[in-house]
Amino acid sequence: MKAIHNIRRFKIRANVLKDEVKFEIRKALENGDDFLTLSDIKKKVKSKSKPQYEKPAARKKFHEFTQQVIEECFEDDRPGIASVFVSCRNSLKKVIKADKTFTAFTKEDFQAYERFFKKTVPEDSSISVYLRTFYRIWNLAQKKKLCPEKYHPKFHIEFKPYRKFPSKKRIIEKKYIDALLDLKLDPLSRHNRSRHLFLLLYYTRGMEFCDAALLKKGENWIGNRLRYRRQKTGRKYDFKLRPKAVAILKYFESYPLQSDAGYILPYITTKHHNAKKIKQRIISALRDVNEDLFDMEKMIQCPKHITTKVAKHAIASHLLKERVDMKLIQEAFGHETEEQARIYTEALDIDDEVADTLEAVI
Repeated sequence: MKAIHNIRRFKIRANVLKDEVKFEIRKALENGDDFLTLSDIKKKVKSKSKPQYEKPAARKKFHEFTQQVIEECFEDDRPGIASVFVSCRNSLKKVIKADKTFTAFTKEDFQAYERFFKKTVPEDSSISVYLRTFYRIWNLAQKKKLCPEKYHPKFHIEFKPYRKFPSKKRIIEKKYIDALLDLKLDPLSRHNRSRHLFLLLYYTRGMEFCDAALLKKGENWIGNRLRYRRQKTGRKYDFKLRPKAVAILKYFESYPLQSDAGYILPYITTKHHNAKKIKQRIISALRDVNEDLFDMEKMIQCPKHITTKVAKHAIASHLLKERVDMKLIQEAFGHETEEQARIYTEALDIDDEVADTLEAVI
């Protein structure tokens, strides 16, 4: 009797699959798809046969949920935010290796995570970023009813991540910028390319590397003007370029290695065809540039560490020493407070007078 029952179940399932195959073929023909293969049909039918359900909220685990958040960020074209969540998840794995549900976390788990940061992360501002991201995951989980608020880590971690922290000063004297410019390097070396990249960031008012890497030919750079949107804040920039900045852009325009995806800088190519791959490429390229800058800081005997971030701080300090208006300095830094946002609306970045001031000072 059991064998007969199994045969009946098999026949029913076979008829269902047969109907689904016919449906997929008919739908393909209606859509004008004459090249539907057996493999395509198999994939379509197989995806329908899988049970579609969400894991009960109480059983969903922290790393599993964080991965879901990361994937949503990439789908929304927010690779920068996704990378922050990835770093947070990886840091927690160093303390608590096994994944667990939100309600399974204990006071001791949270305190161990806090001790880990105090031992391994030297800057309070960096600890703040990790913990704010950690709290964000818990806030998202609470919205999705994965755990009650009483399980939130904020009740057990003493460090206050939302207070203001002084930023680390990354300032080098202008003589080291000049020394970097005069440094004798092989014209075709990666070090020379990295030097030009750093100077481009410096001459474009401290542009971020991630923004420079995404500049496109004929779209962001036209003549002696630069137009772009900052990735971090979404703020639009439109300003006159200094001759030295134009010269560097022309250097990259004729550089032997070119992007086949239309970018001015040679880092991103058609291989990087989605937001995730572009973000990963920017991270790896930035690492290479900073390695080269580290070598060059030794060559010019600079007492302070040089990275791409130094360009923004350097231009601001050099302008301040030349007694340039504070508004221009705030412009270079790109601060985001309400008061500074009011200053931005005065359209300093489209005033040619600003570019002329930069030309005279730097």
